[in-house]
Amino acid sequence: MRLGRQHLGHAQARVSRLLKQTEEVGVVKTTVHTPPGVFVEIEEALEHKFGLREVVVEASDEAGIIPALAGSASAYLESALVGAERVGVSSWSETLLATVNAMRPVHKSGLRQVEGLVDQTGPAKVH
Repeated sequence: MRLGRQHLGHAQARVSRLLKQTEEVGVVKTTVHTPPGVFVEIEEALEHKFGLREVVVEASDEAGIIPALAGSASAYLESALVGAERVGVSSWSETLLATVNAMRPVHKSGLRQVEGLVDQTGPAKVH
């Protein structure tokens, strides 16, 4: 939200300073509401317990679990693959295939391919 000279007749810096002061004395309280489907506390607990760098928790009913996992996994991979990485997958499960299908085409320099090492129906490659 933009506050300042236009709405209150004060410069934005002054409004910002006043808001900070009101928060410090307890007049204003900032609250962050976690949206449904985001499980920050569980993810952080799993990261800490098992020494993991990042955990993504997904909730779904049994019928929708594969699309839900595929969506989360593809979003994670799209953000995690930033350089010249190569991803090797040792088995093409229904969930992994759904993950690849959920990925958007990405044209990042150095990213060459996602390649399946073993597939029940023969070698699988996604370029």
